[in-house]
Amino acid sequence: MLAAVILAASAVTLPHLMHTPEQPKAAPAQTPTPEIKSDEPFHATIEYGTPEVLKHNNDPIHAYIRFPQGGFSTDEEISQWAQKVYDDFYIEFQSLLATEPSALGEINVHFDSYLVDNRYAGIFENGDFSYSLSIPPEVIVKTFNINLETDKFLGSDEILNYSLMSEIIAPLFYERMMIEHPQTEPHLAFIDESWLNHLVIGHEGIIVVLEKEKQLPDAFDTLTVTLPYDDLGSALLIRTEPPLAAPPIPAPLPGPAPDPSEDHDDVEGPVDPDNEPIDLDDTDDEDDPDDTDDEDDPDDTDGEDDPDDTDDEDDPDDTDDEDDPDDTDDEDDPDDGDDSDDTDDEEDPVDPDDHDGSTSDVPPQGDTFDPSKPVIALSFDDGPGVYTEKFVELFEKYNIRATFCTLGNLVLTQQDALEHAVRLGNEVIGHSWDHKNLAKLSADDVRKQLVDTSNVIERVTGTRVQKFRPPYGAISDTMKDVAADLGYAIIYWSVDPEDWNTKDSDAVYNAVMHQVKNGSIILSHEIYKSTLVAYERLIPELLSQGYQFLTVSELLQYKYGRLTPGHVYYDGYD
Repeated sequence: MLAAVILAASAVTLPHLMHTPEQPKAAPAQTPTPEIKSDEPFHATIEYGTPEVLKHNNDPIHAYIRFPQGGFSTDEEISQWAQKVYDDFYIEFQSLLATEPSALGEINVHFDSYLVDNRYAGIFENGDFSYSLSIPPEVIVKTFNINLETDKFLGSDEILNYSLMSEIIAPLFYERMMIEHPQTEPHLAFIDESWLNHLVIGHEGIIVVLEKEKQLPDAFDTLTVTLPYDDLGSALLIRTEPPLAAPPIPAPLPGPAPDPSEDHDDVEGPVDPDNEPIDLDDTDDEDDPDDTDDEDDPDDTDGEDDPDDTDDEDDPDDTDDEDDPDDTDDEDDPDDGDDSDDTDDEEDPVDPDDHDGSTSDVPPQGDTFDPSKPVIALSFDDGPGVYTEKFVELFEKYNIRATFCTLGNLVLTQQDALEHAVRLGNEVIGHSWDHKNLAKLSADDVRKQLVDTSNVIERVTGTRVQKFRPPYGAISDTMKDVAADLGYAIIYWSVDPEDWNTKDSDAVYNAVMHQVKNGSIILSHEIYKSTLVAYERLIPELLSQGYQFLTVSELLQYKYGRLTPGHVYYDGYD
């Protein structure tokens, strides 16, 4: 996304003079993101606020707009901005559809946030509108700066003293541009306040965002340059006394989602599900000398040709969107015998009314796999986030495993949670780098999204990733070809409670209970508190009805043995 990566640093105390502040309000402190190499892709820095996501999953528009909510009154304006971004694009896109009815559009926006001195929050939103036609993307840039003591936004003229533009700010800006972006030198003949429309309060200084196609020629992407606090001198207006004590931290708010990790993909050898029972107590697959599963062996073609497998998962003409509110099937071809609502399948859906609802004393899942009992796999997209660790603790409580489908640019924001998840036997797989619709991208761009995501997951968890779930469930032949070349299997789902849409724990609970059956892969998003609440009920209820919980890899391994790269897997139904 960015041509220049903003590197997070540890929180600093700004130079101070001025007055002693009043008692500060609660500021949500978060651990700064570790420093990353400058040649790596854009990593999110999330130090202030819990990420919220405005999503739209239906053709012809896909939207993923991520923005922070910090528990302050300023939240409403930021939320309204995100909604306006979507509304404006929707109106513009409708006019395009009048002349180009086959057009597809996508909004993709992410943010960085910095918590500085427990007193200021700087927020940088960056993304674009893109189209399926040969229309250049439209850049989206927005910055917010908040004084957490007053719960007020700060304007640019409250951050920098523009009367010192020619004396301090412009010369410093030019100097820093020559250091950070020397290739821009021919275009810096005249620098005025218009170059400073987008400011972000950062750790080392004031970050200036230069929006693409504004001050610089179109050949330059959006750039950032930092004006160090010490060098700004009297041009800096936000100096304050340090607080006597750190402000209290409010209770966590809903946030983004988890990450799934491959913890047994790098072991050689076939698996015979009839002779090798799954060890539910093995939480160190990659080092287990007795673990011979390698479900992603690119040379193995079994699974997709299983004579009992009637799903039409690889139909290249199947472009249905995963989250169509009017679509209650399991995203497969209408003629597919694997529809989760098809009661003619060998396993009927569970009726939640058949159970008395008493799950308070349900024991944890046992350590031995029983092939006579039904199996399911839970999977969670769009993370990791503030609830990832809560989900991991919930899974540990009941001795179950699940799969986290993570966004690459969020992995470094929740390293501890992902490491903990993998240690307990959960898996982390990819969900793209930044939730772009992979079906619209070139082969090179798809490859970069998948490889960059797999690399950062391996860096954090130590496990090699050879599976991914495509954002929006959008699949193309190009994506399949790239996945096959990389040795990656494509993971879909068969049960979708649409938790992203309802954000209601009861609705999620009821949807899962009415659709679940033996072999289901259940899609959810752990970035929502309502989803966590739903699974606090669902897990003991499903355990009480005899279901065994496996990771997606374990479920598919049990059904197919090794997986075929480039093949789409929807479920483990017979």
